[in-house]
Amino acid sequence: ARHAFTVKRDVEWRVAAGDGLTRTFRLDAYMPPAATNFSVRLTPPAYTRRPETTKSSPDVAALRGTRALWSLDANVPLASASLRLTNGIVVPLRRDGDRRWSTDIHVLSNMAFTVVLADAKGRPGIDSTVRRVRALADAPPTVEVTLPGRDIRALPADTVPIAMAASDDHGVASMELVFHKLGEPARKVS
Repeated sequence: ARHAFTVKRDVEWRVAAGDGLTRTFRLDAYMPPAATNFSVRLTPPAYTRRPETTKSSPDVAALRGTRALWSLDANVPLASASLRLTNGIVVPLRRDGDRRWSTDIHVLSNMAFTVVLADAKGRPGIDSTVRRVRALADAPPTVEVTLPGRDIRALPADTVPIAMAASDDHGVASMELVFHKLGEPARKVS
């Protein structure tokens, strides 16, 4: 005979048939460890002057050089937690509280990972979802001399007006012109 039942707690049983009785069997019920409440705090490189952002998905796209702080909660107490990158590198997470775990990673290239959890008794989690991190390239800035806009001739006493325009995908904080007159040291103008 076959019987199916839902296991919600530890169970012990014996089987009786006629005048026979088996030894006692035990089934230990447990909740497989799983990650919940993902949080990724992204801190872009300082030169971008972009604000820090937080995402609730472990899949992210961030500018190269961004510092990413991954945090997660576990549904049960854990003995260990880590990120296993698809290239074989394992990044351990540190315990930040009873069930909170985190790690810092600098986003330098595209990568993919799975979250590996083990409960207090060493039993593994069952989530094998591959999460992805996309490292976005920073385009180089463009600088254009708009005035005089072409080569010109000037006498030593002439004043030459110069105008420049610069742009960057993350903004331009400042520009400076470095020049020198023949026989003199270089000078800077902001």
